[in-house]
Amino acid sequence: MRYINYYCPTDFRFGWGRVSEVGKIVAEYGKRCLLVTVGPTPALDLLFENIKTLCFNEGVEIFHFNGVQPNPTTDNVDAAVEMGQEKNVDVILGVGGGSSIDTAKCVSVGITHKGDAWDYRVISGKTIEDKVLPIIAVTTTAGTGAEVTPAAVVSKTDIHLKYALYDKIICPTVAIIDPELTLTMPAHGTASTGWDAFCHSFESYTHNLAASDYIETPSVKKGVGVLGGCSGGYCTAVKGKCIGDGCTGMEAIGKSLGLLATGDGAVTGSKGIEASGDAYGVLAAATAGSGGVGHRHRGRSAQMDEDPR
Repeated sequence: MRYINYYCPTDFRFGWGRVSEVGKIVAEYGKRCLLVTVGPTPALDLLFENIKTLCFNEGVEIFHFNGVQPNPTTDNVDAAVEMGQEKNVDVILGVGGGSSIDTAKCVSVGITHKGDAWDYRVISGKTIEDKVLPIIAVTTTAGTGAEVTPAAVVSKTDIHLKYALYDKIICPTVAIIDPELTLTMPAHGTASTGWDAFCHSFESYTHNLAASDYIETPSVKKGVGVLGGCSGGYCTAVKGKCIGDGCTGMEAIGKSLGLLATGDGAVTGSKGIEASGDAYGVLAAATAGSGGVGHRHRGRSAQMDEDPR
């Protein structure tokens, strides 16, 4: 028997239609909320407006920053921090995929700490202090696990570096995981995020520092099932993938990730590859010695259906 120490600080709210609770949840933590999202997107615009209404009905004032881009940059973060400080916000609401939620985490640090959020990156950065603003995460994809992880990945384009802020302090306070919100994803996006979740889960399951069999085993099983049924939002696949995604994020808290999960930063953003799931496909093919598969995957990634979340 091996011993397990495990702590996940995020209040995990999973279920169909649970986005309807967002107004009440945000109101528990503040009354001046910075909503962090990608720009205008037909599949998500109605959701953004519904969330604003739900918050308004609970007495929460919303300030919408919609300048997040895939693989967010320090420019995105700094612009959102400036808006948040100007509006004197007291809670951050990230809605979208990993890019939006990671940006929300960075913004929470940037608003409450001296200097820029980038100054608090891993390895060479300063220590994040326990004074960040509450972060509420509403995920519209399932793959990154960003809604429950202590990491926020950001790129500094002027020096061509991609780093993460990493501390359990920036784990979202509450995560709303509503499978219904992923139904508008295109087929490729559904498959890519399914592969993203599976790769995290598989590496965690085989890692000698695995977090817990109780998390990793069901996560791997869900990932396998989803990859067999990802054709653009089937309800069964989506629900399974969302559950697997939450487990994936919990594995990251246990620091049990490996080559694929830590190497995607060198691939995303190059040759038209923006989604981590696509990057993992390239890396998996390369590490398996199958360069032809990797080449075909890159070609498909460059033509990925547009969905910036």
